[in-house]
Amino acid sequence: MIAVLEYRGWGWPDNPLDAAAEFLRKCVPEVREYADMSGLAADIAAHHPTPSDRYDGVIIALPHADYTHEEWRQSAIRQLARECAPMLVNGIAAAAGENIRPVLDYLKSAPGVTGQMLRTDGNSCTDR
Repeated sequence: MIAVLEYRGWGWPDNPLDAAAEFLRKCVPEVREYADMSGLAADIAAHHPTPSDRYDGVIIALPHADYTHEEWRQSAIRQLARECAPMLVNGIAAAAGENIRPVLDYLKSAPGVTGQMLRTDGNSCTDR
């Protein structure tokens, strides 16, 4: 099971350091909770296997931001992926309200992709 954590509607700070601090304070603990549930559920599932007992990954949806936010975002996603392994952790940057379903579907079907911060261009994920 893949959890999608939606943070696009938040009022993120424009300053990259302030935005990074907000991410570390609010988002990282939530991702770690899913990783903890994954580990605990994996122990339970070893005795009573049920596919829905554990989280295989987390996808973090963030709003678009200018280039000054790219480094901290990529670094945070990579470090969370390392820390939470074998659970997969990826990020998506997309405008609030933008349809990200195709990107989510891709990530959910790509079990080896982790530690990536993907960006939409505002056109690639529209309904047709």
